Amino acid sequence: MQTDLITDYNELIKYVIKNGLLKKNRPEISKKLRTVHKYVYSLAIWEYELSRIYPNQDANIFLGEIRSDAINSILLSLYGFKKSANLSIRGIIENTFRYVYYYDHPIELALMNGREKYFISIKEFSDWLVSHPNLKEKISHYQINDKLYEKYGKTSEIVHGTRPRYLQLVSSLNEIKFYLSDFNAYIDTLREVVRDSNFVISVFHKRILGKLDYHNKMLIMQTLPDSRRDLLSKP
Repeated sequence: MQTDLITDYNELIKYVIKNGLLKKNRPEISKKLRTVHKYVYSLAIWEYELSRIYPNQDANIFLGEIRSDAINSILLSLYGFKKSANLSIRGIIENTFRYVYYYDHPIELALMNGREKYFISIKEFSDWLVSHPNLKEKISHYQINDKLYEKYGKTSEIVHGTRPRYLQLVSSLNEIKFYLSDFNAYIDTLREVVRDSNFVISVFHKRILGKLDYHNKMLIMQTLPDSRRDLLSKP
């Protein structure tokens, strides 16, 4: 609901001010944070709605992890934990892939829970998107799989410091601080990942989009480009 979105944002602002992560005299940061909150909230909607519609679907756990990663990324970016924030965004990508795959592969999900060394690579998860009979046409048309996989690679480079420019090189705790340039980069990456993740799940569950709370559905649609919204509005 729209009121829930506003209430949740106000609680976020109270929290970050109380914990010294945002000063009251920084309206430009508050405005950016409102955008971040809207993206994160749109991802959290999926677990709320789909757990209600499909309460016995074991793959819902990955929707919960998408929500968790998205929420974590907010505070990590405000603290100045650049690598950790990118790790959380990478988790959103991984768990989007996992959700779609394990939704259709309950036996493999049971094996993952039962075997210590059972492993499916991120490449196998992403390949499922482009081979899925109900997804491949739309996913391929917008090159969603390529975009998510590319973003997975870029966030992995930051996490692992594969290039000198990605190294943080912190030598003392007081060097860990908020940098606006890093926060802007975080917002750009989050926007792209949320856009593609929301599209994947929307296409995957296209037939039940109408069952979502109207305001929640509109919030998800607002994260998508017009062309993708038009596609989802078609029968």
